[in-house]
Amino acid sequence: ETLSEHHYERLFLYCVTWALGGMLPVQDRAKLSKEMVELCDGNHPRFMSEEETFFEYFVDEGNSEWIHWNTKVPTWEYPTSEEKPRFARLIIPTLDSVRLESLLGLVTSVDKQALFVGGPGTAKTTAIKSFMSQFDSDEIRQKSITFSSLTTPQTFQ
Repeated sequence: ETLSEHHYERLFLYCVTWALGGMLPVQDRAKLSKEMVELCDGNHPRFMSEEETFFEYFVDEGNSEWIHWNTKVPTWEYPTSEEKPRFARLIIPTLDSVRLESLLGLVTSVDKQALFVGGPGTAKTTAIKSFMSQFDSDEIRQKSITFSSLTTPQTFQ
């Protein structure tokens, strides 16, 4: 199927958003998004508020429309099947976790490796473990190594 020029433009903007802005702090993401809006000749998402950026949207594969990531966040229900659920093990999907898992899906669908970076407490490990749980553990092995500001080459060896 051949995509329209309109669709390619949106996909390009989506790729620029994440390739150039994925590692930026939130305030710098807003600056990048503002510059992109000025450069992209109206082919950008229709932001619902001043705070929204390109980072809150993805391009729908079917109709090439900008869709807000919130539409992908599943409804979470408290696990009533367990009498005393382990709260540390509860994973509540958020816009960020859904967005990160989707980006991981894109990277793995083309057999590429990725380095997931971010500040402490931003659910990087949780998002990756949630994503990896969909694969057969006999076919794909995973190992998690935690680094912090206290990690040195000597402590890693």
